[in-house]
Amino acid sequence: LMELATNAGELGLWSRDLAKGEVWANPPLRTLFGFSQHESLQLNDLLVYIHPDDRTRVAYDVENAQLAGMPFEGEFRIIPPDGRERWVVARGKTVSEARGMRRVGVVLDITERKRAEERFRLAVEASPNAIVMFDEQAKILLVNALTQELFGYSREELIGESVEILVPERFRAGLPAHQAAFFAAPQARAMGAGRDL
Repeated sequence: LMELATNAGELGLWSRDLAKGEVWANPPLRTLFGFSQHESLQLNDLLVYIHPDDRTRVAYDVENAQLAGMPFEGEFRIIPPDGRERWVVARGKTVSEARGMRRVGVVLDITERKRAEERFRLAVEASPNAIVMFDEQAKILLVNALTQELFGYSREELIGESVEILVPERFRAGLPAHQAAFFAAPQARAMGAGRDL
């Protein structure tokens, strides 16, 4: 929570008394959800603004986390009274105080990040080249439609698999060394340049 708070500007903070059900919310959270600064709140007052497609899932996850005394974390959409759909990430946990048990947490508006991710996804899909993104463990994280067409695998078959699945066997032995060299000094360059596969 502290890391999220440190990296955020307008971080919404909340606290809920589990015995009374009352919710305290700071000004950024009230503004995000469209509540006045002095309006009394209950959990359902917040849940009603969650996007209908996400509401049941979020309510279920929040309730289960609370019953188990476990932390909750999730991304979902809200539709505040102004009607502008927003994406948020929320985190919460149970804490014990002298006055009783409370759930406390944070909510951060991540709408701009989600929009940037969507623009990136559209650019990747529109590329005239096959695109494959993988991590340092060579696990495939992202492929575009042209990759599926070129290699004959579905996106679901590729995500999470080793990138070796796309490399001919005769070149697989040298692949770890090439990957290690790239991640040791990452820079923009064509992978496999000068090599026909």
